[in-house]
Amino acid sequence: MNSRKRQQGLLLNQDFDLLASRYDDFRQEWEALKGSSSQKSLSSKSTPTFQLALTRASLDFHFGLKLPSMPLDRLCPPVPNRWFYCEWVLSSLMLLLTNPDYFSSHIDQTNDNGLDIGTGASAIYPMLLTNHASNLTMFASEIDPVSIDAARSNIGANKMQERIHLIKISDSDQGDGPLLQALTHIPSNIMFDFVVTNPPFFDQQPPPRKDGRDRTPMTDSEGIYPGGEEGWALDILRDSLTVQRRIGWYTTMIAKKHSWQRLRGILLDLLGPGHVVSTELPSSTKMTRWFLAWTYHRPTSQSPLSEKKPLPQFEVNLVSQTPDDGNVQIVAQRIKDFFQSFHNDVVKCLEDDQSTLSPESLRFVEKDPVFPDRLMVETSSLPFDITDCKYTAKDWMPERGHLWIKFQLCSKPAGVVQVQVKGCRHSQKGDGILENILRRLQGEVCRTNRRWRRSMARDNPK
Repeated sequence: MNSRKRQQGLLLNQDFDLLASRYDDFRQEWEALKGSSSQKSLSSKSTPTFQLALTRASLDFHFGLKLPSMPLDRLCPPVPNRWFYCEWVLSSLMLLLTNPDYFSSHIDQTNDNGLDIGTGASAIYPMLLTNHASNLTMFASEIDPVSIDAARSNIGANKMQERIHLIKISDSDQGDGPLLQALTHIPSNIMFDFVVTNPPFFDQQPPPRKDGRDRTPMTDSEGIYPGGEEGWALDILRDSLTVQRRIGWYTTMIAKKHSWQRLRGILLDLLGPGHVVSTELPSSTKMTRWFLAWTYHRPTSQSPLSEKKPLPQFEVNLVSQTPDDGNVQIVAQRIKDFFQSFHNDVVKCLEDDQSTLSPESLRFVEKDPVFPDRLMVETSSLPFDITDCKYTAKDWMPERGHLWIKFQLCSKPAGVVQVQVKGCRHSQKGDGILENILRRLQGEVCRTNRRWRRSMARDNPK
């Protein structure tokens, strides 16, 4: 098991007794919690002082980080889900940015700059990220003066003030969304690899919990935002349409599944699957969180992010005396004939590009790609206006168009040819065409659908 996976496992399954043996403050809170006569679960009995002691012990034990300043009326972040988020950004998303298999507009090297929107009193994201990535510089915005002072103290205690730059958001910045508010304080020539954020959860003051538990202490700026976490994420999305490739990955943590589903659906409609990545906190944790990311880098036609799964694999049975390679050529021609008659001839074979390929490999793309003069999604499906966006789908769609399909043919004994299909779609249009192709493909190539059955019946009357 590599060190990252081991560290993640230790964090997601914390040994409280081990932490208690190392940290007196946590030991006192842990013993008080265990000694409580309440029949409630451990999470229900947890207090703000216990959570703070746990966070301090976890940060020091796993990362060697100090948290000297943490007001009890500010949000005290659980370490496991914060670290999982940071690790996902650093170990997965950052690698994709420089991978030419994923993006044709990939960068040769990262910018080594990150941005945290709403860093809070703990400044936990910039501290975890810079602690793990030695070349990384973080910028962190915050609107609350008390949290700014606490964050500055924590950053200084860990001697990170040269690599973490705090940005105080003022009332005069309130006309823009959270992202543009932060960027107005940063020189425009600074490029970023990613932005991270933990959105406010509620859209109004939450009611008391039904089970009587106290809610996690937090200020209004930490917990409340118009539209809640969806409103916050959508405002960042709107800002990102202006910022575009100045930031490699726009990311956010999401607490509610229906919010994650809606936001992910909007991003897929707007940008296409080659621009969107998401993951979920491992099921071994008792807390459920989703993480969503999007980019404006142009994906390759064959980007793994755009690949449609599962795709069919089938066999064509040919009753013939031709050599095996002849059977492959017969099936290859059937596939070409199918596409030539398909959907007003919207797909073409890349024969010019595959002069060195054998008949066993066929590739198809959109014949004459047409990109809309505006974004790919109807403005009515978004909760904000994008009609004035200066960018269009052509700015981030693959030059080959909305879809890419590859067939791999393999000759097998007894006149059988195995057909494997790989397909990538980059928009709703591409997904619709690919679905239509897949629905008809096997019956046409195997000649088992109604059209071919009728044809054979006419040719071979009883």
